Amino acid sequence: MHNDIIITSQSPWMALAIMIPLLAAVLSFIGGRRTGPLFTLAAMVGVLVSVSWIAVQVWTQGPQSEAVGGWAAPLGRELYADGLSVLMLLMTAIVGSFITGYALQYFAHCEASLTSLSFREPSDVSKEQAIEAVPSLPHAVLSSEHSIVPVQEEKQHIEREGIQKNHKLVHNSHLFWPLWLLLWSGLNALFLSSDLFNLYIILTLIILAAVSLISLKGRAIALQASMRYLLVALFATSIYLLGLALLYGAVGTLDIKSLALELEANPTTLIAIVLIVIGLLIKTALFPFHFWLPATYAAASAPVSALLSALVLKGTFYILLRLGFEVFPIEWFPTLGQLLGLLGAIAILWGSWQAWQQEHLNRLIAYSIIAQVGYFFLLFPLASNMIDAPPWGLMAWKGGILLALSHALAISAMFMASGNLLLRLGTDRLDHLRGLGQRYPITFLTLAIAGMSIIGLPPSGGFLGNWLLLNAAYESGQWWWAGIIVIGIFLAIAYIGKIFTPVFDKPIAQSVVFEKTPVLLPLSMTWLPLLLAFIALVLGLVATSPLTLLEIGSPFIEI
Repeated sequence: MHNDIIITSQSPWMALAIMIPLLAAVLSFIGGRRTGPLFTLAAMVGVLVSVSWIAVQVWTQGPQSEAVGGWAAPLGRELYADGLSVLMLLMTAIVGSFITGYALQYFAHCEASLTSLSFREPSDVSKEQAIEAVPSLPHAVLSSEHSIVPVQEEKQHIEREGIQKNHKLVHNSHLFWPLWLLLWSGLNALFLSSDLFNLYIILTLIILAAVSLISLKGRAIALQASMRYLLVALFATSIYLLGLALLYGAVGTLDIKSLALELEANPTTLIAIVLIVIGLLIKTALFPFHFWLPATYAAASAPVSALLSALVLKGTFYILLRLGFEVFPIEWFPTLGQLLGLLGAIAILWGSWQAWQQEHLNRLIAYSIIAQVGYFFLLFPLASNMIDAPPWGLMAWKGGILLALSHALAISAMFMASGNLLLRLGTDRLDHLRGLGQRYPITFLTLAIAGMSIIGLPPSGGFLGNWLLLNAAYESGQWWWAGIIVIGIFLAIAYIGKIFTPVFDKPIAQSVVFEKTPVLLPLSMTWLPLLLAFIALVLGLVATSPLTLLEIGSPFIEI
């Protein structure tokens, strides 16, 4: 932030990026059940236009600053945009737009499925006829774990259970739109804010929106997960706020630019920094503060899991980047960087091991997030030498952030693809995927392509991010971080490969369990995740512009 000439912007685009989804959230809530998708689509177009214009301004003119209400910092509040914040805004807009399109069909399908289940009369089918007809039934799951039961009774039971499961989700689905728009507004405000207390207010709004989104499913497991998330998140933000209070008492300001100039190394500052970092690490789910994440994300509906994993985690990681490289005393940063790198390395190993042990697809994806978050934090030790500004510092900066961007694209695609399987089969157990590779080729192709980026195979963005971190480790002589990255890649191959081990096996026709009513999914629900996964795959080929944009306002670039 402090190494480039900052242009004071007179255009309203930064404010519009925040206000458009916020206004749409209010209108969609007031308008009722049918207006939510319309206001969301309108807000999506408005945000894409405003964020694109901010990107053009930063690309052509450099970092931008806009005083809110005409009052500049430290008396007032400023919005700030540089290369990092622009990429985060673009990531949120792109991923959010795809999830919006997916959610439109997802909730419409749930409603149609509920209507179909409510009025459908089960056909009289014998066990022998059902077993013979299995290859032609897309909703039949073959498993040796279930005993053979009368098919008609089984179908009646599953249909009644499906009505109960879907009713609350469909009943609450209209609330998804204002909550998602409120979350979108909060994320844009977070990426544009330059005041730490503003960030606290924004984090609180994001938490409230996220908790409500998790609970929309209405089932006991979702309500339990949302309560867990609420308690953990409020505890984390309380610790963060306590650190801010100490910091304000020591310096008298919470503006990032002012803190960068005035913050001194003393015991009070050290305690404040420790509290702030711990609070943000809990929200980012870095080991050992990850305990809340797997059950929470696995319990939410597919669009919500995609939003939380792809976007919300990146918000607190973004704050840590800002504080670590622009605010904290430079003499303490190498030690802090090594500690964060150590936690990241443990997260890679622990998260990968836990992902490999899972028997449910959603939980496997959730545990993989813990491992992937660990990669992001390897940029801290590799880029921690801020005094000499070595060339590998910028290389690690680019690699870690590119990994975060690629992860947002890939993990959201995986959760949406997993949601499709759950709608079709009624289960996400890996052993129930046996023999379904040819029946759902697009869904499994989505998981494969997204998995390539998670693993870090070429030409994905994950590969280029890992490659930049590996080169930074080699150039800086910190070879042990390179070893962690390589081990993590092989572990990712193992747990991603576990998804596909049963997929192309021959089905075991010992029994038949009718898990879902045969309702076909809309094409957009299968093609949108595939396109998002494809973007993550080709990100490594078109990364020149994003990597150049990251240099604008970077702490590693001198004027």
